[in-house]
Amino acid sequence: MPVMLLRSIKPLELMNGTRCIIHNCNRHFVEVVIAAGIYSGQHHSIPRIPLRPSGTLVPFQFERKQFPLRPCFAMTINKAQGQTQKVIGLYLRQPIFAHAVVVVVVVVVVVVVVVVVVVVVVVVVVVVVVVLVVVVGVVIVVAVWWWYYYYQIKLVHPCLKFAPSHIAPSFLRKKIGFK
Repeated sequence: MPVMLLRSIKPLELMNGTRCIIHNCNRHFVEVVIAAGIYSGQHHSIPRIPLRPSGTLVPFQFERKQFPLRPCFAMTINKAQGQTQKVIGLYLRQPIFAHAVVVVVVVVVVVVVVVVVVVVVVVVVVVVVVVLVVVVGVVIVVAVWWWYYYYQIKLVHPCLKFAPSHIAPSFLRKKIGFK
């Protein structure tokens, strides 16, 4: 049966919290094998020790002898500190990491919202720039077209009374003064 020492008996080997396995029980001592640590596998005899309760209201003191052992199927975190375990199990009556899950979900939602807003802003800026480039390009094309035909009619055919339709459209011919 696995047990844990409740008192320090032998410095460094049999200390408070040492896990042992009962090998043999006698009336005055218990033979144990250390279960974990650097002294693992060593056999020791643990005697009964006298215990005197303190703070009693009776006018006399009494004493009893018992083994400083407790069954050790489970161990508190404080007793387990500094010990090496091959396998451990945790019994959590309530979820202890639930608050962290909520924080992670909130952070993920905030990051997603920020990314979506940045993407929308970038898309809007790109659309505005494309529209401005198209509008400026159309204005430049119309202006070049207008001046090209105007100067072609005035400079290339200054003596013509009319501009042929392949040189300039009708609204331009009328504006310049050609038929």
